Amino acid sequence: MDQDHYIDWMIASLRNSDLSSIPIWLLITQMHWKEILQYRRRGRRLAEALLEQFRRVCTFATVSVNEKLTTTTEACAHDGNEIFLPIQEELARLLKSFMIMNPACFIIPSSWLKYEPSLRSCLSDEETNTSAFEQLSGRNRHLLRSRDKHTRNAIEDPRPEILTLLDNIPNASNLQITSEACLQVSGNRELLIITMLEWASSLYRRGQVRVYIAVHLLRRWAKLGVDISGPVLTFLAASPAMVGLQKDNVYRIIAELVRSKHFSVGKYLQWLLARGSLSGRQSLSLGDSCEARLLCELPLHNLPDHVLNLRRILLTSVGYSTDEEAAAEDAAKATIAEQLPGLFPTFEPSGQAVPPSLDLIPLSGTAKLDLGRWVRQGIASRFQPHRVSPEPDEKATHVADSRGATITVKEAANIFRFLEHLKDFTILADVLNITSDCDDVRVLNVAVDTINRYVDVFAAIGAADGLFEGFWQRREKIQAQMPFMKSLIVSLIDLGENLPKQAALVRQLRKVVLPSERRCAIAACSPVSDHMAEALQSAESNFADELEQVLASGSSMDRQIMSRLFETVMSRIGQPGNDSLLSVDLSELLSRLRLFDTRAFDQLMHSWLDKLLQSTIRPRLLDILPTLISSGCTTLWAVVEHASSLLEGSGKIFKEGKLATDTLELLSFPAPLDRLSMHGHSIGQPSQRAYRFRKEQECIIRTHPSPLVVIIGATIRVCTEGLPVTQSSARALISSSDVGNLLRDMMIHHPKSLPELYQAFTAGPLVDQVKLAIDQLLNPGSEKDVLHEDMDSQIAAIMQVANDLNLPFCQMKLKSILSRSDATGLDSSQGSLVPTFMEAIKSSIDRGSSVWAQLIPVLDKTHTAQLREMAEAELLSYLTSSTSAISPAWQQKVTALKGLLAIVDVTDDNGIPDASASQLLTHIVETLDCVLSTFSSATSKAHMSELEESASVVGQQQLDILYLNIDVVLRLLIIHHCSFANLRSSQPNVARLLLTLSSLLIHGLLAHNAHLTTHIFDVLSLLTDSLTDDTRAACIRILSDQFKTRDPRLCFLFGYSEGIDDESLHLASTLYLSLSATTATTTTSDPKRGGMKTMTQQHFHLRRWEMMQEATPIVGENDTSLSLVLFGARKAVLQL
Repeated sequence: MDQDHYIDWMIASLRNSDLSSIPIWLLITQMHWKEILQYRRRGRRLAEALLEQFRRVCTFATVSVNEKLTTTTEACAHDGNEIFLPIQEELARLLKSFMIMNPACFIIPSSWLKYEPSLRSCLSDEETNTSAFEQLSGRNRHLLRSRDKHTRNAIEDPRPEILTLLDNIPNASNLQITSEACLQVSGNRELLIITMLEWASSLYRRGQVRVYIAVHLLRRWAKLGVDISGPVLTFLAASPAMVGLQKDNVYRIIAELVRSKHFSVGKYLQWLLARGSLSGRQSLSLGDSCEARLLCELPLHNLPDHVLNLRRILLTSVGYSTDEEAAAEDAAKATIAEQLPGLFPTFEPSGQAVPPSLDLIPLSGTAKLDLGRWVRQGIASRFQPHRVSPEPDEKATHVADSRGATITVKEAANIFRFLEHLKDFTILADVLNITSDCDDVRVLNVAVDTINRYVDVFAAIGAADGLFEGFWQRREKIQAQMPFMKSLIVSLIDLGENLPKQAALVRQLRKVVLPSERRCAIAACSPVSDHMAEALQSAESNFADELEQVLASGSSMDRQIMSRLFETVMSRIGQPGNDSLLSVDLSELLSRLRLFDTRAFDQLMHSWLDKLLQSTIRPRLLDILPTLISSGCTTLWAVVEHASSLLEGSGKIFKEGKLATDTLELLSFPAPLDRLSMHGHSIGQPSQRAYRFRKEQECIIRTHPSPLVVIIGATIRVCTEGLPVTQSSARALISSSDVGNLLRDMMIHHPKSLPELYQAFTAGPLVDQVKLAIDQLLNPGSEKDVLHEDMDSQIAAIMQVANDLNLPFCQMKLKSILSRSDATGLDSSQGSLVPTFMEAIKSSIDRGSSVWAQLIPVLDKTHTAQLREMAEAELLSYLTSSTSAISPAWQQKVTALKGLLAIVDVTDDNGIPDASASQLLTHIVETLDCVLSTFSSATSKAHMSELEESASVVGQQQLDILYLNIDVVLRLLIIHHCSFANLRSSQPNVARLLLTLSSLLIHGLLAHNAHLTTHIFDVLSLLTDSLTDDTRAACIRILSDQFKTRDPRLCFLFGYSEGIDDESLHLASTLYLSLSATTATTTTSDPKRGGMKTMTQQHFHLRRWEMMQEATPIVGENDTSLSLVLFGARKAVLQL
């Protein structure tokens, strides 16, 4: 009785059936295959049902195999998989033939990204199948909105994904995973290398390790055959336009590549001459472009003479003196030789009485590189007096054992400090490796502490594991003369914990140090005396020594004595007037006290921290806690967690203000070295404690963003609500560079916490220091006064500098601007923001930047709606004012139109109001009517048999304009099709739109433009999927009655009825109008009413079941007891 309902029920049953029922439903479906594929509405539902079942079968089979592999043998798993194999093969066969024969049924943009992998997997590698699938994929993706194109955007613009990979490198010692991931993200090697160079040299990232990660990856890719010289030169040419470029990092990367012979200096000089980069220059300063300044930053060792001569000639041509460069290098050597006379006895100073400080000597990059090599030769000559030291390469090489070689702690520390100042970590790795041959434990300790400070850099170089093993072997050799070296062992353990490959050696070192920590337990077997603990309380002098005697007096300690000793020690830590050296000694003894009962000690420490953090009169946390944290008495996370819990939900800013500022200071500032130095211990002790504390800070920033947001928000509130003294310290703290570095790291590594951070910064009034903190994120170190610039200028500047690297900071700055305008209530300013945004976005689009789209979510809904309306107004204005001539700037207009469409797409997030949608729909219909009328007039001038020649009547230029207009309108329809589908009150306009598109689809002038015709068909498919039954029936009547068309494409899309011919049926009704009313087709006089009787007629769509009789007990056509009224059937009397 109703084929549509039956087929709908059948397809729904297929989609919702379980795996055991799929075969029978597939059989039933194939019996009605022709009827289903007759119309798109049925075919689309069948395609989605088959794809869903195929995805389920594949997923279930995979899960089944995995489960069986973990429980039974692989053979059983294979047997279990055979149950689903026939169903899977049958579904794959149906889908493949279905897609080849009826691709229009697979135009499913809303679910394409979900089913695309499944459909791809069921196809063979035949060229026909692959070509058909790629065409189908392109058609579906053309119907996707930009916000839904996650996969497509990753293919078209892989830069954000590359940056995410580089920002989240898990361990610099294993960069192979990162290298492979980067190569998989982008097949464009030039884009990949340029993006990585931008990341390594960006002002918006921190750490020297980026330089050596970039060098490592470039060398690895060069071994795979990737050309790195071309992209590096392209990067140098584009560097002047890059925002926030750290040029020193660029020079260092290229210098390291020159050292390992992966970058040719000769080719660079030829490229420089060919570009004419030095033409017209009178000097070569630090502020010049990278491509020219690089001449002064390259290593010259082992370069051919002709290359050196060409470099000298080029530098002389721009007024740069190589003699002055050499003189500055000699002055630096004299300064170093004066401080290390034992290492450089043969160097003769340049004649200056007092050599200047190394910081005051203007050294070029070339001089610094040569200076580092000279320092390495000096220390190598000390350890190898009878051998010529090898030249450094990209990896540290181990130097043979040199017995009798010696170097003092002071000399080692100075050498390391010089090389750190030069930032030549490749040479420093060589020098540290040479130093591992020393027999002095103190020198070894300083060297290992230096490695610990820059362990990530040495790991990226590839030298960290070799250095660790070298110093571990040296400790093994000298342990006979010095059986216990706790400080060195602890430093080696700290180093090994950062190197995954050294876990076994770290375990051995822990076994060595553990007995020493328990030596008091071996020496005595009695509990600690209570009388000794009481005596300790009365001692005022040599407190640390007497506490050590108490700890060594027994092997066990009850909770009461531990509590008494703990309180005694804590009462002396951090008190005003106490010597900071003593505090560090006590923290070491506290770590020994913790060994007696770890659980009891931690509980005591938790209670003490609670009292300390809630106390209003206490010393700075940065003065007392780093020593306890670095010695293992407590953790920074325990402090941060406790402080954030106290600050969260607390409205007592006057009381909690100092806690917020002190905790933020503890998280961001380095530990003060004067409070980390221990009396009577080695020179490396403070640095050892400092890098331990720094590692704790970095760990908190990377793993616990939520407490940091609470602490930062509390500090910002203190800037305006706290006591005057606290306000002053909070404002200075929030605008400091250390807090800026913390904020920058948080925003890069934790993008999900950005909304909370925005809320923390914009919750209240912004004082100048908070504004400065936000500005420093975007432009660190800038002295430009941007605090009092007008909002329009700031917005334009943000849009101009925004890129993928500084996007979070631009969002923060934009958010602060908008919150300031909202807070001050400047309605006029708010009104002027939207045109400013529009102009700034257009400028970004003209530059080819797409980052502006990521700034739109920062705006509120009102501004976003205004932007959309303005973009739509400009689009419609252009479409209605297009002329027949194409101006020279036509290509610019095309770019502008695409930009406006992108703005509309990005700003239409949750649909548009019905009123705006109805008005926009009316404009779109009118525009399409104008295009259709233009086509019709052109066709009327040409003979029907000469449709291909009619293009010359209109003119190819006019056709291009019309094609562009159609493409723009189609894009608008794709963006707003959901909003148009919900317009119940504007269904006549929806019908007009569909009929106009149908006319364009079958128009002769578009027959030769297959791409546009296919796109019109796809958009029609998208729109007809959401049609109401009444609108669909109205379109069918007009197409069949007025247009007299039986085009198979339209029949397929709209679903022409081929059942009972009800086109001649009409529904008649009578209306009585006044005498002044307009009469209808048939009118008669009605004297009783004094008016006219009007007969109106309209098409009547007869449902199939309405041909049945009423339900009756008499045997007949409807002898059931079921009333058809339940199905919405209307009682009708046919008058034929």
